[in-house]
Formats: sequence, structure tokens, C-alpha cells
Amino acid sequence: NGGAISNINGSGFGNLGSNTTTLGLFLSQRTNSSLTTIYQNNSQIHSHTQSSTTPTNSPIYLGRNTVSEYSLRQLAFASFGSSFSSTDRGNLYTAVNSFQVSLSRNV
Repeated sequence: NGGAISNINGSGFGNLGSNTTTLGLFLSQRTNSSLTTIYQNNSQIHSHTQSSTTPTNSPIYLGRNTVSEYSLRQLAFASFGSSFSSTDRGNLYTAVNSFQVSLSRNV
């Protein structure tokens, strides 16, 4: 249904719920010790309060919700790293979008 779920070193998760499209670059980042923000194509679409906890030694799941259900949607790009400044986030979006366009799979 176009939803997005994010859980970044916390005990809860932010659920965007229904979104108008699942196309584009989604980025979720912890912006401080109690706030996680979700962006789509470099535009903020959701934020939620979630206190940071000590990260556990557990797998990272892509395209899976919290009850082991996997999405049937395609994933064309994934990246992991530290939080971005707004400039870095924009630069990443531009670079990924250019790369996707060069492969004729732009969205």
C-alpha cells in the first residue's frame, strides 16, 4: 500500500502508513537521539520519536516488516551509513537518480 517502516537502533518503529507511491529513493535516518526521519526523493515524508538504544548484533532486513512478512516490490538500490546533512542527502539523491537513469530504470 505504499507504506514505509523504519527502525534505527531503537525498540520501536515508525510506520508511515499509506503513501501515494512506492517509487523513488527512500532514506531513513536518525537525526538525534530521539528522532528518526524518513525522506522520499529528498523530501521529508515522516518523522517519529524513538529513543536511541544500544544497537544489537542482529541482521538488517530490507523489504521486511516487523512480523517477518516480505514485500513483493523490487529494490534497485540499498545503502547503509551515518546520518547525512541536508547537502549530503541531496547529493546522494542526485547521484543515485543519475545512476538509475543511466541504467534506464529511472523512477
